[in-house]
Amino acid sequence: MKIESTPPSEKKESKINTSRSDQEQIATHVLKIESEQSHAHQAEVLARLLARQTIYDNVGHATAIELVPRIRLAYNGDAPNAKSLRDGDDTTLFAGVFSLTDEGKQLQYPVLISISADSLSHDDVSYLPPEYVMFALDLNSTTQITSLLPTILELLRRGFNMALNCKVNQVLPPELLALIKLVRLDVGDLNVIDLEHTIKALRALGVEKICAFNISCQESLVVCQRLKVDSFEGNFCDLPHAFSHKLIEVDSARIRQLISAVISRQDLCVIENMMKFDLRLVYQLLMYVKAINSEASVSSIAEALQQLKLEGLKRWLSLLLNACTPPTPHSITLMKRGLARALIMEDLSRKSLQVQDPEGMYLIGLLSVMDKLLGHSMQSLIRPLPLNKDLAAAIIEQKGNNGLMLKLAMSTEGSDTAMVENYATRCLISTTDVNLAMINAMVKAETSGL
Repeated sequence: MKIESTPPSEKKESKINTSRSDQEQIATHVLKIESEQSHAHQAEVLARLLARQTIYDNVGHATAIELVPRIRLAYNGDAPNAKSLRDGDDTTLFAGVFSLTDEGKQLQYPVLISISADSLSHDDVSYLPPEYVMFALDLNSTTQITSLLPTILELLRRGFNMALNCKVNQVLPPELLALIKLVRLDVGDLNVIDLEHTIKALRALGVEKICAFNISCQESLVVCQRLKVDSFEGNFCDLPHAFSHKLIEVDSARIRQLISAVISRQDLCVIENMMKFDLRLVYQLLMYVKAINSEASVSSIAEALQQLKLEGLKRWLSLLLNACTPPTPHSITLMKRGLARALIMEDLSRKSLQVQDPEGMYLIGLLSVMDKLLGHSMQSLIRPLPLNKDLAAAIIEQKGNNGLMLKLAMSTEGSDTAMVENYATRCLISTTDVNLAMINAMVKAETSGL
């Protein structure tokens, strides 16, 4: 049954945050903006301030949209003016909802806005349509729960849906949990132990639905699915194949060995040697590096490990251990093929008269079977990785000198000797060196322990 909104009869003027300084009073009214003798629509202004992120169910179907500030002003809760800045953020979110729902617009999905619990008493709340809007409440030490209860009860009566935002070890007031049965759990920095403990604790308190947000990697998504979280949100969830990826096929014993090495604070070069032959481990490592640092650009496994350091590795490996499944014989065959290509390219890069990077060549060869391993296009699998553009182009399109070397390695898998000789000549490598590299690579791949 559709719940009708009962806002005041007068039309509400939408507002956005236009603060000039952290120290100045927040000004929220939208001013007329002229550019080249044309007026900018308020919705266009808001689009520059707000972004949207989809919320998904367990199989990847969209269920709602969160409206979020592109840059949050209230970044420091301890700042003297943090409340004013947060009020500005929340007012901007209200204005964004107005721009989406004004003039009777019909939305495909409900809109969620994450606001301070104190902002529920804001005048703008009365003008929001309950059939389209959901509040996710942030609690802080200054929030007066008792004084907010009548407002929350009234908004629930009007048909608004609500959720409570929760971080690890955060205590949620029981009087709110008695009214609000949906909790949004920030999983961005949680390890497996904290994540499992927090979810179990929330269920014990009577929470009926849990939405995991800030999911940035496949490991977090898989772990949350296994812990029976109800909905999912985050940058990784927005990738085309997030919910249709094959499970992470890695030997759990290998992960435990790596965890032991990290705990004993082994050098990163030792850890690299323990994992570099395992294609799926390397791919997941690169994806995780991108998740924690969107600006990262690497050209070797060593550079990826340096991005994480030991503490980051420990968290990632603990997630991976709880998100992995044993590799199938078919997957092992493909991973051995990728390893053989990697070893050939690494070896021949040192024999070529062209200037080559052995570590980059190794990475190209290793990742060159990802499309067959995961059943998706190479572009959709490689583009999200933090690889420099030359490496990515070589893997996806086999372009440049790097791509030519990959073609040479791939040609050794067939019986066309003329093709091998052709690519060897173009790479300035002797066929004798190619044959020796191929034999050595095959032996090492078969004895690698995959």
